[in-house]
Amino acid sequence: MARDQVYPKWALSVVGAALVALGALAVANLFLGAAPPVRFIGAMMALGALAQLLHAMLVVGWRGFYPWLLSGVLYGVAGLVVIYDPSVASPASAVGVVLALGASAILRMWTSLRLRPQAGWRWLALSGGFTLTAGVAVAMGWPVDHAGLLATLFAADLVAQGIAAVAFGFSLKPDR
Repeated sequence: MARDQVYPKWALSVVGAALVALGALAVANLFLGAAPPVRFIGAMMALGALAQLLHAMLVVGWRGFYPWLLSGVLYGVAGLVVIYDPSVASPASAVGVVLALGASAILRMWTSLRLRPQAGWRWLALSGGFTLTAGVAVAMGWPVDHAGLLATLFAADLVAQGIAAVAFGFSLKPDR
């Protein structure tokens, strides 16, 4: 990876901490009931997407900007669909969430492979794999039967993304 494309360590740490905090709020909200927690978690996903967009703006070098930007936008779309249809019961909602989560995950995994020379790239790949698993679970219709399972899945995804971003950020070597 070229020197001008190294991500600012602090940006990843801040984005990761924000995602972990949003995920923790989402997990705490799971204990309040069925539909409201899913909508709340959709809102946390949308806010997490804003954190990802902020990170995209802070990426040094345009080549890394677009995958992060698109991944954040797609994750935000998934969050907005979850807010609109918390049970993801309609086929259009389910397809929208599956496509948005799947594309966001694939972009994150692709970006992690491009960052392979950097220590910690596996954290981003693992995070993308977790999001892809969430998308596949929705595609299979598994958590739709129980809104609490769907909410737990999305909350865990937010926490996993945050931990991965923090771990990757701390694994970057300082600029010399």
